[in-house]
Amino acid sequence: MLFNSIEFLIFLPLVFFGYWFVFKSLRWQNLFVVAVSYLFYGWWDWRFLLLILFTSLCSYLSGVYLEKCAGNRSVQKWISAGNILLNLSILGVFKYFDFFTENLVNVLHLLGWDADYVTLNILLPVGISFYTFHASCCSLIMTDIVSICCLSFSGLVISIVIWRWMVYARCFGDFSRKWWLPITALCS
Repeated sequence: MLFNSIEFLIFLPLVFFGYWFVFKSLRWQNLFVVAVSYLFYGWWDWRFLLLILFTSLCSYLSGVYLEKCAGNRSVQKWISAGNILLNLSILGVFKYFDFFTENLVNVLHLLGWDADYVTLNILLPVGISFYTFHASCCSLIMTDIVSICCLSFSGLVISIVIWRWMVYARCFGDFSRKWWLPITALCS
């Protein structure tokens, strides 16, 4: 769905109306935003919904495990590293596999070796870098402030959207719970 399409012209007012006038509780509004975000993302090609759902679910589960291991920093770092590695591996396969395969074959050809290669010829999912790095960044943040993103699945998805605030707080700001109260209200 393109922003300048008739579908979007119909979609946006329906989402706006649904968010503000149909769903009154913040929890239902958040679930509604998640649902219509996936609908919007899947409008182009529904198969990529499985990929973004898998990424979101893995990030959510890593947050749950991070919260369960709140006293053990070493385990938290391994969980966070595993989630980041998974996200970057997905990005690597979809975005860079063909690039590196073709260049490796070219280098081998320059060295005098004939190598046959296979490319995946996968269509690049829209926004894969964007949501992969957001989910990875959220995993890093959850290592320090675990309970923020782990409150709910919709909380994680919303925190991926507002990750800039968390990165800013992580690098420059105050990490007190008082600062995070507005964000925890969004995520619950």
